[in-house]
Formats: sequence, C-alpha cells, structure tokens
Amino acid sequence: MVKRNAVWKREIPCLVCETPMVNYQFMTKSQTIVYDDWMVAHMHPVGDYGAYPEELKTTVCPACLTASNEYNYGVDQRAYFSRNTRKNNQIKGMFEQCCDDRFGLLAREFDRFEKESALLDTQHNRPANTRAKATFEKIWTHREEYGIPFFTLMFEPPRDFVTTLVCFALDRYCQMAQICYHLDIEASSWEYEALSDAIEEKLTNQPLSMKSGEPRFYFVATNYLQSLQFLIKMKQNLYPEQEGPHDELIDHYWREAYRFSKLSYANDDLSAVPCEVKEGGAHLLMARLHFRFEMDDDGIRCLRQAKKYADNRLRHISSLNQQKFVNDVEDLTKKYLTKNNG
Repeated sequence: MVKRNAVWKREIPCLVCETPMVNYQFMTKSQTIVYDDWMVAHMHPVGDYGAYPEELKTTVCPACLTASNEYNYGVDQRAYFSRNTRKNNQIKGMFEQCCDDRFGLLAREFDRFEKESALLDTQHNRPANTRAKATFEKIWTHREEYGIPFFTLMFEPPRDFVTTLVCFALDRYCQMAQICYHLDIEASSWEYEALSDAIEEKLTNQPLSMKSGEPRFYFVATNYLQSLQFLIKMKQNLYPEQEGPHDELIDHYWREAYRFSKLSYANDDLSAVPCEVKEGGAHLLMARLHFRFEMDDDGIRCLRQAKKYADNRLRHISSLNQQKFVNDVEDLTKKYLTKNNG
C-alpha cells in the first residue's frame, strides 16, 4: 500500500540574499518524535504517512550558502532574525562578510567526503563524482550564470550521505557565526575552527550569567551527534581500505560533540533540550559523554542529577520518551552508581 506523502516543500526567499530556497517540513500530525540515547530527535511516521527523510533536515540557500536546521527557518523569520530592522541589517551584513568562507567550507568538506566515499549514494545507484565533476571555484565565480542552479540541484532531494554531511557542516558554521555575532565574540578569522575556538575560550573564561535564547551550543552538539550517525551509515557502504579516514573523522566528531555539549551544559543553554525530559535529558546526555571519554567522576555527578530528576519530576510518565529516559537512567545507575557505592 502506497504511503501518504508526509513532506511539505515550501519555497521561501533566503533571509540574507533573498534568493528562492526550499524548506522541507512534515505534514502536521504525520510524524512522532523519538529521542535516541544521545538526545537526537528522529521522526517516525504516524498511521499511513510515509517517513520524513532526516537527510532533508537542513535548509541551505543555493546562492549564499546560509544554512539552518531550524524547522521553520525562513518561514518564521523570528526564529533566526530580530524584528528590529537595524539589527536585521547588521546580521545580514555579518553573513555577507563570511559568504566566501561558507563556500570554502563547502568545497573542503565536499572534497573530504568525496575522497573517502566509495559511492555517493548506494541507495540510488548514483556513481561517484557525479556532483563534483565541475570545479567548485568556477561554479562559485560564475554563480549568477550557472552556479546557483548547480547548488540548487545539489541541495535538493534525494540527498545522499555526502551532501547531507556537507549541509550539516554548513549549518554548524552558520550557527557559529551567529553565536559570535550575538555574544560579541571576535575571532581571528571567519574560519570555522577560529570561530569555535574563540567561543570556547570566551565562555570558558566568562560563562553566561543567565539563560539566553540566542546561544545554540546544544544544537551544534546534536548536529555533530546526528552527523556521526550518517558517517557510521556511510562507513557501512565503504570498501575496507577506505574505513581508516572515516574512523579518524568519527573520532573528531565525537570530540567536537563533547566539546559543545560541555559548553551548553556549563552555560545553562537548555532551550533546545527535549521538553519531555528538559534538564534531566541534559544531565543524562552529559553523563553518557563523560563516561565515553572516561571522565567517570564528572559522569557520576551528572548521572546523580539525572536520577534526581527522574525520581522527583517524572513521577507520572506520560510518553515513551519519558519512559525511555527513566529506563536509561536506571540502567546507568546500576552500571556506575551501584558499582561506585559498592
């Protein structure tokens, strides 16, 4: 039986350059959200609806490469821009300044994944290199002529693993640039590494004094965690001799996810934590990450907080996500707290 279409394709103008771009949303009540062990949201179809492909999560402008995994990005401008006209112009100017850097990131990331992947997309039998035959520099310098159509094609479905990971990288970059803007952080350059290092240095020395709607460290961290899942899927389709570089990249992504999760946790940036488990979810996520990096003392402290939340705040469980959270806390408690107390 054919599934009902759950994807809603919305064409909207880019908030920076006003070029038409596509934001993919799912039909109302067509999906349910399930959070995995790392608090990454996954869409599961409801009833006779089809699945919402997670490859379409990130919206990318084909002209200036501004990207966001905001569900309503571009549809609800308040999610990304202020109502203040002067501030809007400042943010637009900031993104215009780093336009070439976004392209540089796109080219580097695509080249990295292209070299490491045996096939771009085994599901659709797309041969390797079909999206990289033309040089990026030529496309970018002539984008008004044929560059924008090329990138439009590249970012449209069906997205393969490589394109999805590139979209996620662009999204992380734009998040970093926006965080630096809102927190008045000056980086040595617009390079992603410079932005992330500057953010970590400032917020390690001067943590935020209150909750803020602007920081998105939690989104950066979950972006890395979801990217890891795509990398692992890609690795399953590689030839054995190509696994090495992916193992190195997977290790790098784990370290970056840990880095930004710690920033999120230390600066009380909990606005994006699943509402069903709220700060309890942040405690559990940090406990898992601390244990993964063998920081057992920190992990036990976070686990105690997660257990306290589970015991005191979730006395009446009303969802599968809450039940999973309680079960996971109990499992980790038996593994670490009971052993530690014994």
